[in-house]
Amino acid sequence: MAPTRFVFVIATLIGDATRSAHTFTDAWLLACGEDVRRYWQEMSGFREDLTWSIHPPVEIDQPYADADALAAAVRAKAAAGGAPFTHGDVLVVIQDWAAAAGGQFGFDGQFAAAHLSPSLLCHELGHFYQRRNHQPGGHASTFNGHVALDYADPTCIMGSVGTLAAQEPRLAHARAGHDLTGPALCPAAAVPIGWLDRDHPTATVAVPRQPSAGIQLARWAGTPAAGHTGLPVVAVAHSVSPGGADVYISLRTPRLWDRGFRTLTGQGMQRQIVAQELARSGATFLLAQLPVRPGSSARLGRAPLRIDVLGGGDTVAEIDVVPDPWRLWSVLESPPLHRAARIAAVAREGEIDVFVIGLDGAVLQARFTGGVWLPWQRLTESGAFDPRASIAAATSTPNTIDVFVVGRGDHLVRRRRSTGGRWAPDWQVLTGGRLSERSSLAAAATAPGRVELFAGDADGAVAHTTVTEDASTWNLLPALLRAGSLAAVTLSGDTIQVSAVTEGPGDGRIWTIVGQPNLWPTPWEPHPDVGLSEDGGIAAARSAPGVSELVAAANPLTARSYAYGAWTGGPIRVPGQPPATNNRTVAAVFRSATVLDVFAVADGKIHRITRSFDPDVVHTDAQVRKQYQARIVASGGRFVRVSDDPLTADLLIADEYLPTPATVFTIDELAYYTSWGAKTVVSIRAHDGRYVTALDGGGEWLRVGATALGPWEKFVLSTSDGTSALMALGGHYWSAQGGDSWLQCDRVAVGPWERFDIARV
Repeated sequence: MAPTRFVFVIATLIGDATRSAHTFTDAWLLACGEDVRRYWQEMSGFREDLTWSIHPPVEIDQPYADADALAAAVRAKAAAGGAPFTHGDVLVVIQDWAAAAGGQFGFDGQFAAAHLSPSLLCHELGHFYQRRNHQPGGHASTFNGHVALDYADPTCIMGSVGTLAAQEPRLAHARAGHDLTGPALCPAAAVPIGWLDRDHPTATVAVPRQPSAGIQLARWAGTPAAGHTGLPVVAVAHSVSPGGADVYISLRTPRLWDRGFRTLTGQGMQRQIVAQELARSGATFLLAQLPVRPGSSARLGRAPLRIDVLGGGDTVAEIDVVPDPWRLWSVLESPPLHRAARIAAVAREGEIDVFVIGLDGAVLQARFTGGVWLPWQRLTESGAFDPRASIAAATSTPNTIDVFVVGRGDHLVRRRRSTGGRWAPDWQVLTGGRLSERSSLAAAATAPGRVELFAGDADGAVAHTTVTEDASTWNLLPALLRAGSLAAVTLSGDTIQVSAVTEGPGDGRIWTIVGQPNLWPTPWEPHPDVGLSEDGGIAAARSAPGVSELVAAANPLTARSYAYGAWTGGPIRVPGQPPATNNRTVAAVFRSATVLDVFAVADGKIHRITRSFDPDVVHTDAQVRKQYQARIVASGGRFVRVSDDPLTADLLIADEYLPTPATVFTIDELAYYTSWGAKTVVSIRAHDGRYVTALDGGGEWLRVGATALGPWEKFVLSTSDGTSALMALGGHYWSAQGGDSWLQCDRVAVGPWERFDIARV
């Protein structure tokens, strides 16, 4: 392939003082170009070559924020001055005025502000190669829960270029050559450019292997040459991330072009195993970094895989990649809780309800529905219950929930029922039971309107009562002294599995009994020791008739499966725990037959984790912090609405001069994060309750239609100078071209048509 010709040109404004010419000398620019040339030769596996030259400065009459408009103006002025650019030249325009923009790529060439650096230029050339291969201009990002953090992967040149530029020598000395140009282009970013074939017979290896076996990887130092021989340099897990995306795993070690990744130990930058996802939007997501040290392990979160390091050095590492359905822990924000607060949860047709008692003694409820957690609701006034009191919940029909709490002072159980989302006005008192302030509760529904309630009485025995409209007599289960935490689950019909933790110095053993109310076999069956403290919590959930899961808040958390009358194997340990305490309680529900959600209270916070082998399962980590209604006004002054034309139904259009009910949207603020400033993640629903969607993270028309919140229904809302911009998680911005048109989500930069007024109503 013939070398690509790049040309440096400094653009100044008529009547504006020159600022950068004394810094960007010809020697400095050519040395910078040579750094960039050598970098991209290596990153492309020597598939690419490029040359650099310098054009005399060009004076233009006005600044341009758009890369293509700037390049066109520079070309026109250069031609008018008798020094035209050669056909095929790619311009690198250095803006030399006070309000110059940061680095940006255009279809015609690159342009950068006066803080041009080799790192920034290498980054922008990455976009050049992406576009040349007709691929979207993706960045190297991370995925923090439900939010894509743009530019946040420091292991790839398409990531944290701003951080890299800050590490480089100051340019005021104008010396030739630099010590740092940035990290290597990651394998996932090389694929859409066309340099790396994911099925390359010698450069890549497919994982996970069945049966599991070790994989040896050579160091990734850029895309391997076309005739690569020897060990593979990339392990590829096909179609394991959301949307069928692939994951690329490589060995990285510090070298000239690879110094950007974060320090994992106190000894400085170390060799690492790095895993990245290539999303359909063109963005890459950093999923894991772990040191090349035998015993190191990391779960990938968005992909149901775990990487185990078996050994290795600077040039070769041996890893194992195995299926692992457990996702990463995240925090469900809540009002303040006691560090020993109890928790309960129920699931109904994909929805989850979680119940806790706040530090102020009020019973609190949070609901997960449509892919998002709704704001917490208070079911009582402050002071109603002890913040450490036990709480249990059960659902006997798809539209009913029963909640049980141990009362303050008299230690009688209080029960309250929700029917169709409406809670009964009063709490029913269930007499008897001889409970204490430390008594634990567990509940399991066996028929519509009937719940079996279990409690540890004051003597440490397990008591049971059947709760219908009127409470009945409490009866004791077979003897089990010092019963602490309880869990109960209906296996089928009236058959119930009850588990208990026995308390005592050095105890913390788990016992289980299976039977029917008042028909209990003896004795209780002990479980293998999982290291549970004597007051540690347990929870149980049913996935199908006769099949359940028992979860113990040991350190680490453990889960054990039960199927059709027997336990299937030993406890499975789940690494990556929330903080351990002596009073950690758990709740567990099956959202569906294959999706288990676990909630643990630790240090006064609610932590959650999901187990599923399906990467497209909606995570339970999107949470509404604030909700309001607003009208969205395009820059032309037109209100945005949903089209009601049969030919364009469900598309968004900015065409209304006057506000109407159809121009009102509900905006839920989901989360905040800092990445080049504070930003807000929102979901937006039309007047009929359906979500605005940017399919695949942008690139086409905006429309409504989704009834559940997924990744394409989340947008980053940023506000400046009184107007707002909305960016899909794929990195594309909302746009109303001309200020009064159909709305698209296909822009990679913010201009006048990408700004909107969010007018609250």
